Amino acid sequence: MANLIGCCSDDNERLLVAECMPNGTLAKHLFHWEKRPMKWEMRLKVALHTARALEYCDDKGFDLYHDLNPYRILFDKMGNPKLSCFGHMKNSQEGKNHGTLLPENVTFSFGTLLLDLMSGRHIPPNHALDLFQGKNYLVLMDSALDGQLSDEDRTELMYIASRCLKTEPEKRPSMKFLMATLSRLQKRAELWPINVKRLIPVSITRSIYIQL
Repeated sequence: MANLIGCCSDDNERLLVAECMPNGTLAKHLFHWEKRPMKWEMRLKVALHTARALEYCDDKGFDLYHDLNPYRILFDKMGNPKLSCFGHMKNSQEGKNHGTLLPENVTFSFGTLLLDLMSGRHIPPNHALDLFQGKNYLVLMDSALDGQLSDEDRTELMYIASRCLKTEPEKRPSMKFLMATLSRLQKRAELWPINVKRLIPVSITRSIYIQL
């Protein structure tokens, strides 16, 4: 998580001072990229690091994280994704909590983040569930990811995202389960060829191929 360094208070002016995150938000790199779309391996890294941060908050008894979205995930100078410290629940002047959440609700929000990472755009959860039920998986996947992952990995990620979005909270997976699944997917992604080579026939009569 991005570190909260301190605070400043001057009469009615109050500021929180947080760790500098010079490489922008996930939303910038996922939705508004300029040079090239985010690679699959980095998207998995974001998902796994986010799951670890959420599990850490729960394990340490910190206030549950709310309003999870691509604008809440920032990149440090080394390109590592971190959760913004401003997503924690906080008390109002009246002493009431904003956005009281259960772990299952955090899992639902995490499912919407997985959708964003898979599709490269924001897809409303209700629409995504309709696509899941119709097994229209290709509609959910970012075409820029073609050749960067196997059909097996794509199907597995679709499955866990659909479970996160279950209408019955008790049917949603735990963050520990999500961490284990994403860790396995990341290991497989590291072994997947960075550049998928295509074999193109250069002769009809001879088995001669070139690699692109």
